Amino acid sequence: MYPPNPLAWDYPAGSRLACVRASGQIVVGHQDYGISRALAGETVQIQEVSQDRLLVFYRCTCVREINLQKRQSYPVWFSREQRVFED
Repeated sequence: MYPPNPLAWDYPAGSRLACVRASGQIVVGHQDYGISRALAGETVQIQEVSQDRLLVFYRCTCVREINLQKRQSYPVWFSREQRVFED
């Protein structure tokens, strides 16, 4: 059965975190980036991949990619065949 009020998620200590606003956006470096209105009020983790590329995680799921150079966010798509994470 689906729990209507899941327990709070504990991100690793020292993680860079952001709260998703009611508009579905987070602020990174004084710039707004769209994440998802469905995550309004939730905390997400921001992981730096390179100097201008960030990944945004909700719990253990990557939900968006942010390109700081272009100042845009993109949905993250993985094919079923692509092995994204190691076991």
